[in-house]
Amino acid sequence: MANNQSAAGTPPTTPRSFYKRTLPDSCIALNSEQGKRLFQTAINTEYMEIYYELSTQFLTQSEPAYCGLATLCMSLNALQVDPLRKWKGGWRWYDETMLDCCRSLEHIKEKGVTMGELNCLARCNGLRTEMRRADQTTKESFLKALKESVRSSDVVMIVSFSRKTLGQTGDGHFSPIGGYNEAEDMVLILDVARFKYSTYWITFDLLWESLHPHDSATKKPRGYMVLRRGQLRQHGCTRLKNIYFRRISKSRESTGRYGYSRDIPKNFNSINSSEFFNRH
Repeated sequence: MANNQSAAGTPPTTPRSFYKRTLPDSCIALNSEQGKRLFQTAINTEYMEIYYELSTQFLTQSEPAYCGLATLCMSLNALQVDPLRKWKGGWRWYDETMLDCCRSLEHIKEKGVTMGELNCLARCNGLRTEMRRADQTTKESFLKALKESVRSSDVVMIVSFSRKTLGQTGDGHFSPIGGYNEAEDMVLILDVARFKYSTYWITFDLLWESLHPHDSATKKPRGYMVLRRGQLRQHGCTRLKNIYFRRISKSRESTGRYGYSRDIPKNFNSINSSEFFNRH
């Protein structure tokens, strides 16, 4: 007869599990009465255009540490970027498992990605990016960039923010911005961890504040990325994986040229794939 108790006579413990979290008071659920009112007000303005593109590609991250991959995958499909390789059957489409060129999926499952690494992934997969940490921009510039994104159907803003600042559990997280209610100064967060928190509204001031806590991996503030379709194509990814991060490690050891090893170079946005490979 099987013994279901330990040698000490205590019953075995089962792993803890959770079904969602309750949003804190700082966040207004989209499907609440107040959230619906905010949406109805905003949808009649110019600041919800990107919602149509992102909502049709809404993705729930498939791993607890895949918030960056899910956010980027959702953005790539919303911006109609052709991955130039098969997904399943005869179809070309992005899913998270295809975003493995700058870090291995096993590494990302355990550690997640930094904003610099996500920026690298975005450029590898055909996007033009503008990345700003909270200490590299102003509140006014951030709001201007946010408005430009949400009033467009082909510009996506991703935010890297601290959940703690919002009163949520956990800390660093990525998600795309889905819209803006100018009258109430509220921002719609399309949270890709839908198993944890549903889509919600927060004040712009609180979102701005949530970009400032430092990422424990980079020791730098969080921030945002603006994504647009670009010209850098998929063929560069393998070489970026094999060349780029190896060069960063060597450069950091010998000259410190690139600073922290998990950040991309400051000039990365201004070079194309052929120039990058010729120079590295």
